[in-house]
Amino acid sequence: MRRRHDRVLKRMARFMDGLVRFGLLPNDDGERLALSALDPYELRRKGLDEPLIASELGRALYHLAKRRGFKSSRKSKGEDENEAGKIATAIIKTREQIKTEGCRTMGEYLAKRHAQRETVRARTTADGKEYLLYTQRAMVAEEFDALWAAQSAHHPNICTEEARAFLRDTLLFQRPLLPVQPGRCIFEVEEFREPLWSPLQQQFRVLQELNNLRVIDGLEERALTLEERNTLRDALYRYVKGDGNYCYDIYRLDNGKWGGDVVDIYTANRPGFGLRSKEAYKSGKPLVMRLRQGDILKLEHDGRYKLMCVAQFSDGKIIMSEHNEANADARNRLRKEQARKVQDGDDVRVDESFQYLQKSPDGLRQLAARLVGVDVLGYVNDTGFKA
Repeated sequence: MRRRHDRVLKRMARFMDGLVRFGLLPNDDGERLALSALDPYELRRKGLDEPLIASELGRALYHLAKRRGFKSSRKSKGEDENEAGKIATAIIKTREQIKTEGCRTMGEYLAKRHAQRETVRARTTADGKEYLLYTQRAMVAEEFDALWAAQSAHHPNICTEEARAFLRDTLLFQRPLLPVQPGRCIFEVEEFREPLWSPLQQQFRVLQELNNLRVIDGLEERALTLEERNTLRDALYRYVKGDGNYCYDIYRLDNGKWGGDVVDIYTANRPGFGLRSKEAYKSGKPLVMRLRQGDILKLEHDGRYKLMCVAQFSDGKIIMSEHNEANADARNRLRKEQARKVQDGDDVRVDESFQYLQKSPDGLRQLAARLVGVDVLGYVNDTGFKA
């Protein structure tokens, strides 16, 4: 909590410095303090249609940064799943209420509630089962863009592209979740430990448990013979739950293009599967990379570099999301549900701010895709594209 609080303070200080540097807030502390008497909700509403002076626009943007909305960073379901479901439901209801009230932005809707003495914060009902309203980070981004577009015509020398890019990035920035670095092996200190999900680690666990078994015959106790152990080992391997995918082998074809094969969990747990092989398991072709769910790819898309997280894969396609979209699966389900309601004739807005990127193996080659690592400080370890 302390680290999170410190990051909020640093972000707000950086945003404040930007507002002062670009002329949207006065440099004097006393003059800035005097602006706190202004109603920020009214400024956010007024700024969509009427010209604001620079300091009023800065006051509205600073208030927007303090209440920048929810954006999930969770990668897996857990005990907070019900809470996340309540938030997603509240966000949908809030968007519907904004549209019903004829408001263009979240700020305009909150200004109307504020004038009617209604709550403008995320509050639950008396029974605690649902939220009355909830702000989403995408709503804040939409309002920032709307305010900036409306006021840039009145302040062309202040509302520059440099100012917009800096303030928007500071407002919406969220650190990506960093992978957990495994510890060093106690036997091979130069090597890292295998993760628990690794087939090699699973094979070790199976053999370790079998070696620890003892056969009790009367008063005598003995270990399994090598033949008995291997018989049990093979039986356990045959009953590995193999209906899921372990990895996606991408290999280089003879014509230079990339092909790919899915390796299921059962195959990956079989003896003979080479985790560090330089050849694809099924085809024997030169291995370009071996993708697993959660891996980070760097690629060139829409004219810029992007970091994409592998969400899922199947024969012929790899599905990815932006690396900081930790709750991608839930957002995709929500988007599908919204689209279904639209088809049924419901007046529901489909969230277009999120969409999976789907590519074939050779499609990744055309985007100069490569596996990258992200260290604990957030630095990207990129060895470059190898065609």
